[in-house]
Amino acid sequence: MARVIDTDVFSYFLKDDTRADLYKKHTNNQFLIVSFMTIAELEKWSLRAAWGARMRTNWRKLWLVTTSRIQPARFVCCGRKSQMKAETHRQKH
Repeated sequence: MARVIDTDVFSYFLKDDTRADLYKKHTNNQFLIVSFMTIAELEKWSLRAAWGARMRTNWRKLWLVTTSRIQPARFVCCGRKSQMKAETHRQKH
């Protein structure tokens, strides 16, 4: 069975947050799906927070290993949108 997980749930697993435990029984051995917006939001967070290369690599590996595959072109589009949003945010603050 497939499950769609949102950005918050994905981030709990990424950060090894205790709240991830609430979702493990619903996600274990399931085909997980994330929307392109979740990917874009994670890219934006990584840029805003100036995540290091290791953290960015970790979230991308988690995404690739645990969720449905989205075509690389979509990943690039999400990344570019995230860069623009993060840059706009920096300019405002």
